[in-house]
Amino acid sequence: MIFCFIRKRYLISRDFSWPGMTRDVKYYVKSCYDCNRNKSSNHWMYGLLQPLPILPLPWNSFYMDFISQLPR
Repeated sequence: MIFCFIRKRYLISRDFSWPGMTRDVKYYVKSCYDCNRNKSSNHWMYGLLQPLPILPLPWNSFYMDFISQLPR
């Protein structure tokens, strides 16, 4: 998205200029379908889903979370 923004701002600024042009171009790029569809992903690939084990009996395993040192 940054490259798309810089490129479009450069192309527009060659012929036009107005107050708030950078803001307007940034808004356009954020709402542009092609810019958002073609931008690269910024996160690692997700891992494969792992099935949860099925317990043989209800309450066979019990978990509890403790929250301590909360602000007063």
